[in-house]
Amino acid sequence: MNEFSSDIRKLADLLKTDQESSESEDDLPGMSKIGPGDIGKRKPVSIRINESASGDNQQENKRTDPDAIWEPDEVVNQPIGEEYFDPREQPEYEIKYQQAVSPEDVFLQMNGKTPSTASCENMVIVIYLKGETKSEIDLTTTNAALDIRSPLYRLHLSLPHPVNAEKGHAEWDPKNDTLTVRLLMVREFDFVNF
Repeated sequence: MNEFSSDIRKLADLLKTDQESSESEDDLPGMSKIGPGDIGKRKPVSIRINESASGDNQQENKRTDPDAIWEPDEVVNQPIGEEYFDPREQPEYEIKYQQAVSPEDVFLQMNGKTPSTASCENMVIVIYLKGETKSEIDLTTTNAALDIRSPLYRLHLSLPHPVNAEKGHAEWDPKNDTLTVRLLMVREFDFVNF
């Protein structure tokens, strides 16, 4: 048993690396990268700011990054689409796809339609607007988005496929408080699929 434990210790000593004699690549000094911005002396940027309405101008020197195009406080953040603060709730919705199926497709299978969404002509969006009436809903469609506004709900939906907004139509179901929007999809290779 002693011979076995001494062999294990010798093996551990063999596998043990000394920190002083390490030959890893991390110990090598890194090379600095020089670019066009490193040519010449760096100067602090002087910014002139109007502090009061009386016309008193004060100079303020700020230390800035010489490679920066503008300061972070100069960039105006403008929210887009859903980023606007709106306290209204976003309604639930479903996106479905619909095919125009004829007897040729079912029995003869003459054209190359398949059950996949690539062979669908229409996008059907069902929006559940519980507690709303038809007169309170404002619907706007574009080729890339659908926008619904009402006193209780707000939905701005970017569509997964481009559509022809002029050839779509909407139906209101008062029993279920649902709005069904059918939009004709416009895709690049529709001449192949239909």
